[in-house]
Amino acid sequence: MKKYIFILLALLLVFSCGKKEGDKKEGEDVTKTEEQRTDTAVAGESEVEAMEKEVQPQNKSESGLWEAYNKAKAASQKAIEAGNYKVIKRALNDAAKYAHELKRPIIEAWQYNNIAYYCIEEFKERTKYDFRMKQLGGMKPGPDRDRYNKETEKLFSDNFHFLNEATDYLKKAQFAAGTLLTKELKNKIRSNTSFIDQIKLLLS
Repeated sequence: MKKYIFILLALLLVFSCGKKEGDKKEGEDVTKTEEQRTDTAVAGESEVEAMEKEVQPQNKSESGLWEAYNKAKAASQKAIEAGNYKVIKRALNDAAKYAHELKRPIIEAWQYNNIAYYCIEEFKERTKYDFRMKQLGGMKPGPDRDRYNKETEKLFSDNFHFLNEATDYLKKAQFAAGTLLTKELKNKIRSNTSFIDQIKLLLS
């Protein structure tokens, strides 16, 4: 029974993904080899340090904090274009910190939601999620699909820590927004949470 649930949800998950402002371009290939991921991780450490120095506020005045916030957002956008998840998440976290100091809870909450989104994107990239879901949806019942199903489950399980990280940031987003949570942000958080819950169901 479990394998049939997995296939059914695979079909559904292809068409239901957590979104954020400024999604990836349609058809963009973000799949990387293990060697490329290692290179990115090593480079990411030094890039994080450089980014942290770049976005530090010159002073704690309102204008200084806004300048630091905008620099952090620009750094996150540059990292998005480079596919560097480590820098993306750190830059958005810095943006959230400066938004908090500026007493802008909704802006702060958006940054946490966006970090969660990129945690999900990293999960998808490392598991070749889109490719695997389409493969499962198109395979006929039999030993080959059963084997591929098990391989996919293991791959998802091994990388589920990215979704746990996303869950933590979604909670931070809700806490930061509090009673000011907007309908748009609420829907984004719900979409990201729904994706995580469906992966949990696939693995249950």
